[in-house]
Amino acid sequence: MHDHITDAVKAPDLIRLTDDVVLARFETMKVYAALGAVRSLLRRGRVVPGQTLVDSSSGIYALALAMACHRYGLRCHIVASTTVDATMRAQLEILGATVDAMPPSQSLRLDQELRVRHVRRLL
Repeated sequence: MHDHITDAVKAPDLIRLTDDVVLARFETMKVYAALGAVRSLLRRGRVVPGQTLVDSSSGIYALALAMACHRYGLRCHIVASTTVDATMRAQLEILGATVDAMPPSQSLRLDQELRVRHVRRLL
């Protein structure tokens, strides 16, 4: 049994393909990146538990960051791309994240620009 969701999803499933080849299947590699980033921020004193991390994301990294924040007692605020669906939003909110969904835009570039502007307003 895992103590936290991050432990469960970061651990790879090992699958033997042949005698000489083992496949490491990760549910999401981004959990490693998010955990590493949050640990580094905490270790260096850049954030302390109870503070809020803000990120603009189109999905999987947002989920990984929400998991890491949940694990280390940080609040998480995601400025979400229009590609974040209701299921992903529900998962983020279950982990305690605040989710600001941006209005639809005519292009991915404009979508990203709107998200970055919103993040700057939050900071």
